[in-house]
Amino acid sequence: MGGSYLATAAAKQFGADTVKSGYLVIGALPQSGVIPRMRTEGQRAGFLALTKDFPADHIIEIDTKNTLQESYTQMNNVLGRIPPGAPILIIAINDQATMGMLQAVRAAGRVDQAIAVGNGADEAEALATDPKLVAATGSFPGSYGNYLIPIALSALAGKAVPEATFVTHQMVTKANICKFYKEFACAGEADGYTFPEAEFASYLSGLKKEDWLKGYEAILPKQ
Repeated sequence: MGGSYLATAAAKQFGADTVKSGYLVIGALPQSGVIPRMRTEGQRAGFLALTKDFPADHIIEIDTKNTLQESYTQMNNVLGRIPPGAPILIIAINDQATMGMLQAVRAAGRVDQAIAVGNGADEAEALATDPKLVAATGSFPGSYGNYLIPIALSALAGKAVPEATFVTHQMVTKANICKFYKEFACAGEADGYTFPEAEFASYLSGLKKEDWLKGYEAILPKQ
C-alpha cells in the first residue's frame, strides 16, 4: 500500500516521466529478520508495480536501525549520490525513520524535491502538517484486541484457530486524518488512490516462491 501510494503521489507531484529520473530511498531494518523485510520489500514492490521501467540503480536502501537519528545520518550519507534536482522518493520501515530521512533532506536544502510516505501513521502531527509527508499506512495496534480476543476465546473453547490473522490497514492522508485523529482537521479533497489489486496478486504469487520466506508461509495471505 505504501509503495503504490508513493508512486501515485510522486507521479502527481513531479509527473510520471520525471519520477523515473528520481531516486527511491528505502529506510530498511535488515538485522530484524523476515517480517520487517516483508514490509520494505512490499513497499518496493508497490512502488515498482506502478512505476514501470524505474531504473534499478536509482533504488537506494539504507539501514535505519529503527531510529530517527540513524535514519537522519544514513540519509545524509546518501544524498550526495542523488543528482541535484532529481526527485527524492522516501519510504521506510516506520514513521520515525521516515521523519529522520525527511529531516536530512531539509537540512540539505533539498526538501522541495522530496516526497515521503510513512508506515504506522503514529506521527499524526507531522502527517497533518508536513506537506512532504503525504500519507502513512496505518495498522492501528490499539485495535488488535478486536482480533486477538475472539481468537483467544475460540482457543479456550477448543475450536480451531487460524495460523495467522491479518489486520485491516488504512492509508491515512491529510484528507482523511480527522477520521483517525479527531484533534486534527481533514484538509483537501480525497486523492482518488486505488489499491492495485492485480499487481498485488502477481507480487504475492511470486513472494510465495521466495527462499527467504521458508518457514513463514503462514503469514502470507492466501489471496
